[in-house]
Amino acid sequence: MEPAVEVCQRCGAFLCADCVTHKPNGAYCPPCATRFLSSFAGTWLAIFSAGLGFVGLGCAPLGPVAVMLGIIDLARIAVKGTRSAGWKLDLAGIGLGLAGIGLWVVIAYRALSGSIDLE
Repeated sequence: MEPAVEVCQRCGAFLCADCVTHKPNGAYCPPCATRFLSSFAGTWLAIFSAGLGFVGLGCAPLGPVAVMLGIIDLARIAVKGTRSAGWKLDLAGIGLGLAGIGLWVVIAYRALSGSIDLE
């Protein structure tokens, strides 16, 4: 068994020198290197944060989830002391999530005050 020289950026598997695949945003195991999203800069938390933030613009409960995922991933980046490529996706997810929450607060306020007729 060969010693590990890298850790897969996506799944966390230990990689020997023969099986590591280097990409611009890190090292990957063979199965993760062939996946489409492995070449997309960011962790799964960052990708889900941005995606849920966007969907949260139309579905209010997903906004807080996007914000939480983004904050968790940013905290993980801070603890590691590295500047991961996913921080931009985290910020996008947090921003979109907050925008979705704000949008739905305005809609709920206007509906409750009678400005919007829901019938």
